[in-house]
Amino acid sequence: MKRFFQRLILLMAFGVISVLTSTAQPILRMPAILGDHMVLQENTTVKIWGWADPNSTVTVAPSWLAEPVKTKSHYDTTWSVEVQTPKASNETYTIHITTNRKAEETIEDVLIGQVWLCSGQSNMNWNAVRGIVDMRESLEKDEQYPSMRLFNMQQNCTGNVQTDCHGEWIVCGDEDTQYFSAVGYFFGRHLYENLQQPVGLINSSWGGTPIELWMHAGDVQQDKAALTAFKQRYAKRSGWREGGLFNAMIRPLRNLALAGVIWYQGCANAYNPSVYAKQHAELIYRWRDEFQNDKLPFYLVQLAPHGKEAVVGGKTLVREQQAAVAAQVPYTGMVNVSDHVPDVTNIHPPYKKPVGERLGNWALAEVYKKEVGKYKQASMKSVEFKGGRAIITFENAEGGIECRGDAVAHLEIADETMVFQPAMGMFDGDGRLLAWNKKVRRPVAVRYCFNETAVGNLFDAAGMPVLPFRSDAPLITLAKPAPKAAPAAKRASGAAVANLKQTAVRVEGSGHKLLKLSNGATLHSNRKYTLRNIPSDIVGFDYLQHAAPDKTGPRNEHRAKVTALSDGEIYVLALPCSPIDNALARWKKVPNGTILLQMNAEKRVKFQIYALPVKAGQTVTLPRTTQFNDLTLLAVQIDYNE
Repeated sequence: MKRFFQRLILLMAFGVISVLTSTAQPILRMPAILGDHMVLQENTTVKIWGWADPNSTVTVAPSWLAEPVKTKSHYDTTWSVEVQTPKASNETYTIHITTNRKAEETIEDVLIGQVWLCSGQSNMNWNAVRGIVDMRESLEKDEQYPSMRLFNMQQNCTGNVQTDCHGEWIVCGDEDTQYFSAVGYFFGRHLYENLQQPVGLINSSWGGTPIELWMHAGDVQQDKAALTAFKQRYAKRSGWREGGLFNAMIRPLRNLALAGVIWYQGCANAYNPSVYAKQHAELIYRWRDEFQNDKLPFYLVQLAPHGKEAVVGGKTLVREQQAAVAAQVPYTGMVNVSDHVPDVTNIHPPYKKPVGERLGNWALAEVYKKEVGKYKQASMKSVEFKGGRAIITFENAEGGIECRGDAVAHLEIADETMVFQPAMGMFDGDGRLLAWNKKVRRPVAVRYCFNETAVGNLFDAAGMPVLPFRSDAPLITLAKPAPKAAPAAKRASGAAVANLKQTAVRVEGSGHKLLKLSNGATLHSNRKYTLRNIPSDIVGFDYLQHAAPDKTGPRNEHRAKVTALSDGEIYVLALPCSPIDNALARWKKVPNGTILLQMNAEKRVKFQIYALPVKAGQTVTLPRTTQFNDLTLLAVQIDYNE
C-alpha cells in the first residue's frame, strides 16, 4: 500500500509538472496573410501584427531595417507595429519576430512590390482547373513568374467579425497556381511584365455571391427595401447574411497596405438591379475606409453578355449601374469584354487574358503612370434628335470608331411609343453616329447593345468594344457616403471634449443598430428626436441606436456587453437624473461632454457623456436603468455582433 501511494504521489507530481510545462508555452502567432513568400507594398508604412502573451515585449526585425521595432502586446493578446518598406526589388527579405517570453517566428522569402486584392464572384474565382482555357494553356507552357506571389483565401461567411483567415502564399508557377483566379493571374502577369517588380495577389472571391455579402452589414441595413429583397432571395443559403463575406474575407486584411482592387461581380444582383450602383459605391467607400486609403484604386469588369434571349433583363441593367459607378466614383475604372464571349449561353467566358490585361492597363496608366496607349473604352457622351435621326457623340473615342460588319448590330431607335425598332447606322465626318429607321419619323430614344445577349460590332481605335448605352433613362446619380470618421480639421460642431482616452470596443448585444455620430443623427430608431451640438472630438464616432419603448411595451429590452480592445475609457450618453447617476455610480461625467436632443421645434434637453476607465480585454455589461432613453454606447470604433 505504501508503494502504491508513493507511485501515486510521483504520478501526480509528474502531472503537475506536465501541466505547468504545457501552460508555460509562450504565445506568438501571426495572421495567415503574413507568411512565407508574401509580398509587402513598396515605399510605404506597413503593419506587422499578431498575437502574443498579454503585456509581452514584442520585437519585430525586418532584414531591410537597420534596427528592430518593439511594442507591447495588449491584454487581449493583440499587438502591431508599423515599419517603412523600401522600394520594390527582387531581393528577398526575412522578418524575425520574438518576445521576451522566448517565443519566436520568422517569415521567410519576403518580397517588396505591388499588392493587389482580387475579389468578386465566379468570373473572378474561376481558374485553369474550372475550364479557363487561356490560363490552362499558359500553365502548360510552364511559364514561370517566381516574383509573382499568390494567396487564395479560404471561403468563409459569418455574422461575426474575423481577425484572421485561412490560406497561404505560394510562388506563381507552383502546382497550386492552377487553382488561383485566372483574371488575377493575367492581371498580375501584365503588371509584372511591364513593371518588372514583384506582384502579390490576394484572391478573395466566391461564386454566386451577391454584393450584400461583401458590403458592411450596417451599410446594407440602411436600405430596408433592398435588405428585405436580399433576405427573401438568399435566406435559404445557410450562413449567408448581409456583411458575411466582408466580416470573414475582407476585414482580416484591413491592416494590409494595398496598391488597389480589381472586382468582377454583379450577376448575383440581377434580381434587384436598380440599387446596385448605390450599393457598389458604398462598398468601395467602405473598403477604402477599412484600408485607410481614400484614393484606393478600384477597377471593375462590366458583366459580359449572357442569356438565352435578347431581352432587357437584370444583367442588362446591372451593366448600366456599373457604368455609373465607374463614371462617378473617383479612382475607379471599368472594362468591357463582350468581344471575348464565344458563347453567350455560358455565364463563364473561358478566356480571361483580355480581362486581366485590360484591367492591368488601367492600373499601369492610372497608378503607375506608364504609357500603355488607349485604355479607356469609348462610350456615349450625348444624343441629339434632329431630322428624324439620332445623332450620337462619344467620349474616349480618340482615333475614331469603326464598324466591323456591313451594318451596326444591336442599334435600335424609338418614338414616343417607346417601341424600339432596328436602326440603320453610319458615321458622319465628325465621328458622330447617325441612327434612323424610316418608320420612326420622330425618334425620342436610341440604344445600342442594350439587352442580355448583345455582342456589338463597334470598336474604338485600340480594338476595344464601344460600351453599351441607351438614351431613354434618367441619369443615375451617386452621392458620396459620409466618411468613416471626419478629419478633425473639418469638424464643425460643439466645443472639444477634454482628455478623451478613447478605445475601440467589441459589443455583443441585441436590439441595436450601428450608426455614425453626427449633428442631425437620431438617438432612437422609432423617434425623430435629433442630436445637436455634438462635441467636435466625437463627430464620426460609432454609436448604437436603439428603439425607445412604446407606452404599453417593455422598457429597455436592448442589452449590450462591451469589451475594450485597448486601455482607455468606455463612453455612454444618457439624460442626467438621479436614476441615471445611481446606475452609473462608478462612471464619471466627461467635461464639456453635453449633447442636445432636439425633441421638437421648441423642446430641447441636455444629454451627458459618461466615462468608465477600462483595461484592454475588460468586459463591461451596460447597466439596466428605468429611464425612457436608457444608455447609448459611443466609441471611436464599434464591432457589433448581434
